[in-house]
Parts: sequence; structure tokens; C-alpha cells
Amino acid sequence: MTLRTLTDGAAARLRARGSGAAGRPRGVGQHAWPALAGLGLGLLALGPGLGPGYLLSYDMVFVPRMPFSAALIGLTGGPPRAVPSDAVVAVASLLLPADLVQKLILLAIFILACSGAAALLDRGWPGGAPLSARLAAGVCYAWNPYVAERLLIGQWALLLGYAGLPWVLRLLCTAPGRTRPARLLCVMAPAAIGGFAAMIITVPAARGRAARHGWPALAGLVLGLLTLGPGLGRGYLLSYDMVFVPRMPFSAALIGLTGGPPRAVPSDAVVAVASLLLPADVLQKLILLLIFVMACSGAAALLDRGWPGGAPLPARLAAGVCYAWNPYVAERLLIGQWALLLGYAG
Repeated sequence: MTLRTLTDGAAARLRARGSGAAGRPRGVGQHAWPALAGLGLGLLALGPGLGPGYLLSYDMVFVPRMPFSAALIGLTGGPPRAVPSDAVVAVASLLLPADLVQKLILLAIFILACSGAAALLDRGWPGGAPLSARLAAGVCYAWNPYVAERLLIGQWALLLGYAGLPWVLRLLCTAPGRTRPARLLCVMAPAAIGGFAAMIITVPAARGRAARHGWPALAGLVLGLLTLGPGLGRGYLLSYDMVFVPRMPFSAALIGLTGGPPRAVPSDAVVAVASLLLPADVLQKLILLLIFVMACSGAAALLDRGWPGGAPLPARLAAGVCYAWNPYVAERLLIGQWALLLGYAG
């Protein structure tokens, strides 16, 4: 047996061992490191707040014993903003101290968000994403200004839905074969606790380039019509920063030469020019509808471009609806920041 034969055999054994290791699933460690990273982020974010007692911050109010009443299931006549989240907390506080329940929920938000984003990237990456990429995706999704803002406001129920979103997308958009109802209910649990309604859209597959973008655009138009509702009638929608007038005067303010912060440059100038061609109230409604159409169709097109062989229609619709119809868009629309939403939609 020659030296060349020995080296060739050793190389073949190493290649076989490497391919076998690559083909084996990564097991628990696949989600363990991102989950630990999420736990670390939660500990850093909460800090001394993890000690005994309660964290009180605007909408986040936990009490030692929440009384069971009709308000827990939304039967008191007011808007059911805390349904069923308060009911879940009331039941959980019978088993554990309420302050401990609060800390566990807040830590779970970071763990679910970080591990979910990492798992979503890993499922869509051919051959599985490397650990560094999964950790980067998880940290960016769980540690960002949006999460910090919602946490300071105390909207923990909203953040539960945000944290569970990657797991839902991972199951609906990238799972091989049919989706099991039991698994879908499991990944929807955080959003259900937070009070978000889940909707699965299934539309027969469409063929052709126009149909690939037509259905998501139509879905965005429907979302815009549902959101604006009676506001699509005659007249103007006035909401904090959103002020449209019949004829906007042409002045130095339109190009930011009045000394103040150029918050509406060049958006007001564009509206002033466009209102010479169309009534300003019609222009306003068209802009708002355009935001939903662009956001829904754009997210669907992005997913379709990155999906090997093209994404199926249900996955594209799910991505488009989640991107165009979420609490962030609703909040910015209520504030009237339509110019910001145009950039978001693009």
C-alpha cells in the first residue's frame, strides 16, 4: 500500500465524516444559542427591574391580585384593549406571584423574538444559516428602537404578538408540506395572549407575472379600504400631523426656507403641485390607499424574489398583509405621519 493510497483513503473518510455531520440536524443547539442571547438581552434591558416588586410604566400595570370581573373578557362596554391579556395574567397570578409573572412575560418577549428571528432566517437559508447570521438576525429583531419604545410605554401585550410573529411566518411560509393545526395554534399562542386576531389567507395559485403582483396589490387595496372606512367619503381626514387644505399656498415654507425644522419638505410641495391637478381631498385618499397597496405588494415581491423558485401565493399574501397591516402602521396613521409611511411602504 503506497503513501498516495493512504492519503486518498484518509481524505475520503474525512469527506464522508464531514458530509455526515453536515447532514445531521443541529438539534437543541439550533435554537438554544439565540434563546440564550434573547435572555441576555432581556436581562440587560430590565436590569434592576428584575428585583422584588412591580414595574409600572404607562400601560403596564400589574397588581398582586387582579379581580375576576366582566372587564377581563371585554363585557363592560369599553374598548377591549386588554382582552384576553388581563385574563391570562389573572389566572397566572393564582399560580405564581404577580410580580414574578410580569418579569417572566417580559423576559419571554426577548427570548421569543430573538430565537424566532434566528429560526426564520435558518429555515429560509439554503443548507441552514451559520450561527453568527442567526444571532445577528435575532439581536436586531429583539433589540431595536421599536421594542424599546413599546417597552417604555408598557405595551407588553403588543410586544408578545411582535415576538411571536417570526415563528408564525416560519411555519406558514417556509414549513415543508402541509401546516399542522396543532403547531399553528402553538406558535399563535403569544399573539393570542396579547389580543391579536390571527388570519390565514388562502387564495388559489395564480399564474403569470401580472397575477403575481396583482393579488398582493389587491389585498393592500382592500386593507386600505377597511382601514380608512367612512373616511373615504367627501371631505378631509384631519389627524394631528396630517393636514390637507383645498389650496396650499406656494411659499418659502414648502422648500424649508423659513428657519423651522423641514419636517414637511418636500412632501408639502409635492401635495401643493398635485392639488393643482386633483382635488386635495381626493389626493389625500389616493395617497393613503397607495401606502397600503405599495407596502403589501412590495413585501410580497421581496419575499418572492428571495424565495428559490418563487414564493407561493399564500406566503406572499401573508408577508404583505403582516407588513402593511400592523400596530406600527396603525399608530403612524393615527398620528397622521403619512409622509413617513410612504417611505415605509417603498
